[in-house]
Amino acid sequence: MSHRKNILIIEDDEDLALTLSTILEGEGYRLFTAFNGEDGLRIANAIGPDLIILDLKMPKMHGAGVFAALRGPDGKPRIPTLIMTGYADAAEIYPGFSVEGIYQKPMDLPVFMGHVRRILSPSRDAN
Repeated sequence: MSHRKNILIIEDDEDLALTLSTILEGEGYRLFTAFNGEDGLRIANAIGPDLIILDLKMPKMHGAGVFAALRGPDGKPRIPTLIMTGYADAAEIYPGFSVEGIYQKPMDLPVFMGHVRRILSPSRDAN
């Protein structure tokens, strides 16, 4: 039996974070949420999630700071990360991000969920 995958949502819009949590829990994932960057970084370091869904514009610590703090010694992310943002040009603003994807809010939920499933699929773990 495979373990349930842990997802950490770091998003200051509590309604959006809780909606995504409900949807993802319905898919069988274990969810953790943080509503600011500092709490998100603390939780990420404590639980080592299988995936982080990260907003960029947040209180206490910007998403870019969270992402930078979670990079390994090689500069690459230690945890697969999906960026969720209201910035239309986030990919141009942050060209150094080595993330699984950048989604502009409001998101196309079926496309987003397909990406989450691919990132967390057991066949990807084997690679």
